[in-house]
Amino acid sequence: MNMTIAEVLWATGGTSLHPRSLAPTAATQRIRHVALDSRQVQPGSLFVALPGERVDGHDFVEAAFAAGAAVALVAAERWVGGQSSGVVIAVADTVVALQQLACVHRSRQPATRLVITGSNGKTTLRHILATVLAERWATYEPESNLNSDVGLPLAILGIAPEHRYAVLEAGINYLGEMDWLGAVVRPHVAIITNVGSAHVGRLESRERIVIEKSKLFLYVRPGGSLVVPEDSEEVGTTAEAAAVGVRGKVVQFGPRTTPGYGGSESMGLDGSHIHWEGLPIHFPLFGSHNIPAVLAAITIAQALGMEPHEIKAGLERVTAMPGRSEVIDGKITILNDAYNANPESMAAALEFFANLAGEGRLVAVLGSMLELGDHSECAHRDLGRRAADAGLDVVFFFGAETEPAAKELADRGFGGPSLWTDDYDLLAERVAGEARPGDRVLLKGSRGVALERLVPVLQAA
Repeated sequence: MNMTIAEVLWATGGTSLHPRSLAPTAATQRIRHVALDSRQVQPGSLFVALPGERVDGHDFVEAAFAAGAAVALVAAERWVGGQSSGVVIAVADTVVALQQLACVHRSRQPATRLVITGSNGKTTLRHILATVLAERWATYEPESNLNSDVGLPLAILGIAPEHRYAVLEAGINYLGEMDWLGAVVRPHVAIITNVGSAHVGRLESRERIVIEKSKLFLYVRPGGSLVVPEDSEEVGTTAEAAAVGVRGKVVQFGPRTTPGYGGSESMGLDGSHIHWEGLPIHFPLFGSHNIPAVLAAITIAQALGMEPHEIKAGLERVTAMPGRSEVIDGKITILNDAYNANPESMAAALEFFANLAGEGRLVAVLGSMLELGDHSECAHRDLGRRAADAGLDVVFFFGAETEPAAKELADRGFGGPSLWTDDYDLLAERVAGEARPGDRVLLKGSRGVALERLVPVLQAA
């Protein structure tokens, strides 16, 4: 970010509440960093006070100034009568103001924006694609998972003038959210990885998820591209309709439509061997469920003009992100895929885990799949069925929502050690007590259950 305080005032339509009005020297001070947490403030930061369910950022404005913030954005109705030692800008809604700042910043940057949405694999594809594009061009990728109505504006504010491409993601968990995200980001290329049942509890139905995800296509810049999986007729049809309005083109990816793809073989925890354009590619992330993301990245990189040897080099340079297809070696091998979970990604992880070759027990620690609404019980029963059929040696279920899975596992006569609990301390104790050298342990669950906490427990065991 590179704006003066005066430009922040103009972009947000706010009102300065500086105790001596906004002095000319303060108005021209440049802001290069935005913080939503007073503990992350740097000298000269813009601190944005966001309301929250448990913590209200307005209570930390003075702490932000003490840490060196140059200016704070506050909601006028929450700042009535408030006093401050620094420059305060009052707006109607601080989330909207943050989005307005992102729109202004976006309009000043030359980077081509590639924006990914979908039920599974958004962040994985973002990382793969950004790594590949970086083989030739200066490419921006956010450091963390910034894809919400607050996170995406923050990600946009990180784009710098030297970036040729910016690879971003847009995730939704309520109806209408994509309209906010699409208007803020205005992609040149919009990509849907797939459509599953993630957040179906909030988004009502899979059909509604298709509609909401596909709204991103409506915000593509004129002449842009809409990238869709080859096996999703409903997404493809929506993309074709949207392409007419934005004068864009639809591009498909997948085993049949990605040019030059000749198949792949699993190398277990060492990744996959991919055949493409006559080139042997060692892709480091484990699991066939990552191959569609590889094919999407190849398709997009080809369309942007990259050479095959550049794409190969980028794919082989991809590294696992914490909690996503992460292998942690030791006396116990940990497959940390705990960043998030839904029925589709859980099924893919279990299928891969069940087919691992080698000695040592297979131990699965499976957490709740959240935000499934009325579909939760059925989805968790199916999880129990899959776990029972996977040939696992030990199964732990964690979280209230997984109780139907545990019952299904027992009903199917699972004979190994197993546990269902919603008490983390008990889970950690039992996991540590059960773990043996040589075990391979899968950690998989929704973000809210934070199963990555078990990584140090297993390492200590």
